[in-house]
Amino acid sequence: MKFSNEYFWGVLLVALGLIIILKNYFHINIPVVRTFFACIFIYIGIMMLFGGFASKSNDMMLFDEGNIEITESSPEYSILFSMGTVDLTNLKTDTNAKEIKINVIFGSGEVKLSPKSPVILKVNSAFASSSFPDGSSLVFGDYTYRAGNSSGNNPVTVEVSAVFSRLKVSEIP
Repeated sequence: MKFSNEYFWGVLLVALGLIIILKNYFHINIPVVRTFFACIFIYIGIMMLFGGFASKSNDMMLFDEGNIEITESSPEYSILFSMGTVDLTNLKTDTNAKEIKINVIFGSGEVKLSPKSPVILKVNSAFASSSFPDGSSLVFGDYTYRAGNSSGNNPVTVEVSAVFSRLKVSEIP
């Protein structure tokens, strides 16, 4: 069940109207402004519980969980306040973009690579736990991971920015 915006605003306006009537006619002192802000906080909490703020498109995930598919139309993908996987195992080096950017901010992300695809993964990490298939890890700084025969022709460069997050890079045979 999704919590509807129309119901919330309707109930809020009716409640505020009743509070104003009680205050003016029956001299019951209920603070209107404090009640309004309290209702807004309750609304935001209910929306987060029922997934009302979740947003997912082909290239961005916000307050959600799932997979992001790589398309030729978008060179940048973002995982914000979410848990997601970016699957690069079916990446074709001759048809897709030569540079892809992935942002993982305040979330948890996994980048799946194929050992057959030539990929150069440049990871920039700040306050993030980044782990790689070769056993290395990174919290601050830059690291370059090479998958497949990246010294060969047509490697795809993937720039990953991980900020206040967890990043896991894995190779799927």
